[in-house]
Amino acid sequence: TGGTYVFNVSSFTTYISEENVTACGDILTSNTILTSNLSTPDTCFNITTSNIVIDCNGYNLSGNNSVVDSSAFNISSANNVTIKNCNIRNFYHGVFSSAGSNYTTVEDSNFTLSGYAAIRFASTTNYGKVQRNIITGGQNGVRNDNHFGNPNHIVHNNTIVNAQTGIDTIAGSNVTYNYISGGSGDQLNLHIDNRAEHNILRDSSQGMIVNSGANNNIITNNTIINHSYCKISIRIIVLES
Repeated sequence: TGGTYVFNVSSFTTYISEENVTACGDILTSNTILTSNLSTPDTCFNITTSNIVIDCNGYNLSGNNSVVDSSAFNISSANNVTIKNCNIRNFYHGVFSSAGSNYTTVEDSNFTLSGYAAIRFASTTNYGKVQRNIITGGQNGVRNDNHFGNPNHIVHNNTIVNAQTGIDTIAGSNVTYNYISGGSGDQLNLHIDNRAEHNILRDSSQGMIVNSGANNNIITNNTIINHSYCKISIRIIVLES
């Protein structure tokens, strides 16, 4: 967070700076490694710099998910940001990739009881990647709000347990090899231009929902078992004359 770095250079090479962070409230501008558990009632970190890696190093970030729009990490107009190895609990958003942030990667992290979404992509984000995360409880596991074109977000090999909605994707996500169990709402909610393959959905009221007006979805080789209301629902709008 704004420190001065001094390098003794004896030949041409590449140097990468890293910061050790000990408190919430900083704007992260370079590669960062957490060194302790942190807590805050509001947003913990804002990220506005592209091409950085944030490694929580297995430490906990704890918030208060009753505070609307609080995030463990809020990424704003920054590209190619990676968040990894975090334990994130009780934030409104765990990771929020907001407008204009592309190529966000969230991986190898645990999210618990997110007020709105563990991981959320805003409507003008593209090419995000969500992989190998464990999400427990909360309203939405992974939510993609992009309505415009094909953002090609990848949601791969995540475990989502007892979230109200497991994965809700408006447009253009590749949703593959995820395990979604429990929850009170839709486990996988598809709108347009999505691909859902090799996912396991089980033990809830509703499995997969294909919404009215949904076009160009590819759905293959998914396992959908033990749903009390419906396994797959295709919603249709009927226009009365």
